[in-house]
Amino acid sequence: MQVSITHLSTAGVLLEIGSLRIVTDPVLDTGMRRYPAGLGLHLTRYRGTSLTAAELGPLDAILLSHPHHVDNLDDGGRALFTQTREVITNPHGKHHLKGVSNVTTLADWSTTTLFGQDGFKLTVTATPALHGPRWLPGTRHVSGFVLQWEGQKHGVLYLSGDTVFFDGIREVANRFEVHTAVLHLGGVNLWPPLPPAIKFTLTAKQAVQTIQMLTPRQVIPIHYEQAVWAHFKEDISAYVQAFQTAGVDHLVRWIPNAFSWPAADGSDDRRYVFEI
Repeated sequence: MQVSITHLSTAGVLLEIGSLRIVTDPVLDTGMRRYPAGLGLHLTRYRGTSLTAAELGPLDAILLSHPHHVDNLDDGGRALFTQTREVITNPHGKHHLKGVSNVTTLADWSTTTLFGQDGFKLTVTATPALHGPRWLPGTRHVSGFVLQWEGQKHGVLYLSGDTVFFDGIREVANRFEVHTAVLHLGGVNLWPPLPPAIKFTLTAKQAVQTIQMLTPRQVIPIHYEQAVWAHFKEDISAYVQAFQTAGVDHLVRWIPNAFSWPAADGSDDRRYVFEI
């Protein structure tokens, strides 16, 4: 089946699979913003996306790896709740979605089914993620997702969520053949005050480990834009070099995002289309 993916911003993508339209981790605020993040920390966004909720139109589902961080769900992203049939997140995430009536919660390895037109069905499975060191509160309150549907020839579509490399990724590899892995990069750290060695998303080294563990047919990086977020610490060039050194660069597809719209030819089409 043909799948279309459009990188909106950060960890936000629009997936068009059959008759279904699915958005992940939407961040749609505009302009420069500085958000409080607790413990005296702030997250600084230098620029916002050019897209609006209205432009995205009706949705069948929003997949939230975690709604309690503003670089995965902001006020602009919340505006999408009224135009989607279902919001899917982990059980802890529901506490941050008070007043949202169309929430489905999935614990690790549990599933739900989305129904499209003409009988098309897509199964969503929640997968474990670890958003930083185990000893920090809340780092396990994050999910990845596996998307499956009838007719997949070479494996599933895997969305890592915000995670570092850990044994949960090995378990994903053991349970699923992965065709496409959408990985959250960035090498996030919060120095100061936390030491630079403490990471909250995949570094270049960890991204290579993840690819080698999952053995996917292709990898789509997202959540890496240093020009957007101050806490994204690892430059794209570090990932490119690591992928080349490890011999996995031929699997990686760097797709455009909303900040590069319109294209040089005037086109607003930033979809990446592939078969799965």
